[in-house]
Amino acid sequence: MYPFNADGVTIENFAGVFPCMKKSIVVLHALQINLPEGFTVTSNEGILTGHTGDYLMFGVDGEKYICAKDIFEKTYCRMDEVRVEAVDSFGSLSIKVVIPIFEIERARNVEALLDGYLDRIKKDFLAYVGSKHIR
Repeated sequence: MYPFNADGVTIENFAGVFPCMKKSIVVLHALQINLPEGFTVTSNEGILTGHTGDYLMFGVDGEKYICAKDIFEKTYCRMDEVRVEAVDSFGSLSIKVVIPIFEIERARNVEALLDGYLDRIKKDFLAYVGSKHIR
């Protein structure tokens, strides 16, 4: 007997079936390495190779692994940044705004800074609604 092949399973063809999940908040440590020749590290999976700009990550149990720069920037934020999340209870919409602390500290008018972020959220939200033809 062969195991189930899940290649054809997508979020689109099973809309409403998949529950929405959120990762637990875990504090990790990371170091961006910008050596032209890249770097290697021995991990639980063997020897891994990182490229210039990738991150050396230290997991919750001290394990080491590499995270590509583009994935890191989509997935993680520094602890000295503010992250605001609004997630619908059914998981149908998620809005994340990252406001770096240095922006807040250098802002002469924090209210105007926040208004700017809220305007961008509104614009992105309306574009999303328009693209889905929702009224």
